[in-house]
Amino acid sequence: MDIFGAKLIDDELVVDTNLQHANIYGYDVYFKNNSRISDNDCSDIIEIVKKNHCIAIRKYDSNIEILNDPFGYFPIYIYVEPSTSGNMFLIDTVFENFHGCKLTADIAGAYENLMYSSGLWDRTPFNEIKQMPAATKALFNTIERKLKVESYWDFKIPLIDITSEDEVIDKVWSVLSEIYKKYKNMSLVMGISGGLDSRLSMCLLKENADLYKLKTFTFGHYKGIKDYKYAIETAKRLGAEAPEFIKLSDDTYSDAVSLPIKSGGNVGINHGHAYFCLKQMDIKSKTLISNYYSDGVMGYDCRPSDVDDYLKCDYYHIFESNFYNASPEILEIIRNDLMKVISRRAKSDNYSGYNEYIYLTERNPKFHMKLSYLYSELLDVELPFAEYSLLQVVISLPQKYRYYKKIEHLILEKRIGLFEDVSSTRYAGLDKEENYWTSKTAYNIKYVHMLLLNRCNAILKLINNGKVMMPNPYITENHLAVFDRCFDKDKKWADELLYDTIGLAIKNNPLKQKCIRTADADRGFELISLAYLYREYIVE
Repeated sequence: MDIFGAKLIDDELVVDTNLQHANIYGYDVYFKNNSRISDNDCSDIIEIVKKNHCIAIRKYDSNIEILNDPFGYFPIYIYVEPSTSGNMFLIDTVFENFHGCKLTADIAGAYENLMYSSGLWDRTPFNEIKQMPAATKALFNTIERKLKVESYWDFKIPLIDITSEDEVIDKVWSVLSEIYKKYKNMSLVMGISGGLDSRLSMCLLKENADLYKLKTFTFGHYKGIKDYKYAIETAKRLGAEAPEFIKLSDDTYSDAVSLPIKSGGNVGINHGHAYFCLKQMDIKSKTLISNYYSDGVMGYDCRPSDVDDYLKCDYYHIFESNFYNASPEILEIIRNDLMKVISRRAKSDNYSGYNEYIYLTERNPKFHMKLSYLYSELLDVELPFAEYSLLQVVISLPQKYRYYKKIEHLILEKRIGLFEDVSSTRYAGLDKEENYWTSKTAYNIKYVHMLLLNRCNAILKLINNGKVMMPNPYITENHLAVFDRCFDKDKKWADELLYDTIGLAIKNNPLKQKCIRTADADRGFELISLAYLYREYIVE
């Protein structure tokens, strides 16, 4: 696992890391082992950090300056001890290293975690710890003991003039091929499903690396899920071995209580599936190909009907709905944080709207990249879609090629030959405007089938608390069945901790009732995750 830590001792910044080091433009630059810093066309430290997975840091006069890359490849947390307690200043990529530090609950950070699954901008659930958003600079004044975090890049990439689908396909495929060539001769492991990302990744590995050295796996709540069916077909079509199926059990979620503790609340218990699979597989000598960040860069939230008004974007709608009943004072803090996220966007850029922009710059670095960092505890991890060269090319394309990841579909259809997939957009209703994959009749039949299964399982949940439910082939996990069954024992103490100790006043509280909707179960997971986090770091 690549780690970086730094501590201010007697006005000297002492670094503890296993990363490689170089001095560039007067900054100490730390980067991943077995890699190198590319300084082509880099005229200053900003360009270096933009184009490489690295951390840049320098101490000058009474200031400490830290810069991270546009992906948040290394999660950076900064602890500033309250002046009344001492003068400790810590930087770390491993959140668990803050054990022993004096921490208090940030109520606004707690509500942000519940509303958005992570703190907004630099906020965390703790007053004393800040996290660095992607592509930002943190400046700490050692005399005033004040920390300021600001953006150094707005992710604006100029639109290029390109009109041919074939030219778009060739351009993106060329960049991806260069990235995947470095996996030649490597022993790899990768999770696959019927979705676009893993299919595209396997095609790229077949052409540029060694598919016979690739071990694949698919997880799910039972073997009949469509993910597994299409994963088998994908492997067969490409001449690879069929994926190993790993059934998710109650232990998957019970073991995942460590994830919010390890990630500072950015990764909840309900996202422990792949982590659980990797832990139980014999793959320590392999390198994981993680397709995280593909959603962000390839256009998952690029919408043809998006209204380019931040007041109408999803994040602002969540704020206005105030589902968890935050007080007016706390809401004002949350709104200020949200505006920091929103205001970094340039007024004229090539994003379809604030939904795509925030998903790329805020959600993916806070969740997907931090989850992949946790995987690196178990084995080496490569993230082919989190590369500046790919980001620069794909975001420069006309939006019509990114709508709902259309570019991936085009590559698979025209270069590989399309076969049916189980992409989440098909069953979430996101591809209704442009049905790339299926006829409207087939789509409607499957969508209605999925809804009927959901309704039947909601009734069964009330009857037997999730012990027996109808298998649903359209979903990978059955959170509705799992939550009450696995965490009934935690509801009472978690509710008391969050309400009495931390001071959250939550309405529509799934900890006080049985969940009959998946959305309720997911909110329950968020609350339990937050409770485990606070119990670990605050409650004695």
